[in-house]
Amino acid sequence: MIPHSRPLPRTPLLGRYHDGTCYGVGHTWHPSCLYCFLELFYYVYVGALKVYAPLYLVSDILRSRTLKATLFQTVPYILRSSLFLAVNASGFIGFLCLFRRLIGRFYFPLIAYAPAACASLCAIVVERKSRRGLLTGYVFTLAVECLYRMFKYRGYITPIPYGEVMLFSAASAVLLPAYRSKQGLHDAIGSVLNVLFHPLYPKGVARFVESIR
Repeated sequence: MIPHSRPLPRTPLLGRYHDGTCYGVGHTWHPSCLYCFLELFYYVYVGALKVYAPLYLVSDILRSRTLKATLFQTVPYILRSSLFLAVNASGFIGFLCLFRRLIGRFYFPLIAYAPAACASLCAIVVERKSRRGLLTGYVFTLAVECLYRMFKYRGYITPIPYGEVMLFSAASAVLLPAYRSKQGLHDAIGSVLNVLFHPLYPKGVARFVESIR
C-alpha cells in the first residue's frame, strides 16, 4: 500500500495522481473489486429495508390504507427505495474501481467526485420520479451542513455557536410547510410529519382518538 501522507505527483491536465490500487485506496477489507461491490450492495440493501419498511408501514397505518394497497403499492416502494440506497453506496466503489482500471491510476477528480456523481446518477434513475424532489430537499440540507463544517474546520468562517442547529431549523422551516401543503411534498415521511405537526388528524387516527376519549 502506498502511504497517503507523502506528496502526490501532479500532471498538467488532471492534477495530482495516486498510483495505488483499488485495494489500497478504496475497498481495503478485501482485494476483489467484484466481491466488495456485491458485499456492499447486499449490506446496504438489507440495512435500507430495515429503515424503509417500518417508515412506509407506519405511514400506511396512519393513512388507513387497505391491505391490498399496502401489498401492491407500498411493498414495491420499499424495495425500490432500498435499491436506490444500495445502488448509490455500492456504485461509488464500483465506479472507483472502473475508473482505476480504465485509466491505470487515481487522479484527484476521479477518486471521489466522478465516482460519486456516477453512482448518484444511477441511483436517482432507479428511484421513482415522485421522490426525486424530496431527495433533493434531504440532500440539500445535508450538503449545506457539510459545507458549513468544512468551512469551519478549515478556518474559512468564524464558528457560530449552535450553527448546525440553526441550519437544521432553517431547513425545517422550508421543508415542513412544503409537507403540510396540499400541492407540496408527499411521501411516507410527510405523512408522519403531518400527524406530528398538522392540527388535523387523518381520518383513521381521528376515529381512534375519538374512540378512546
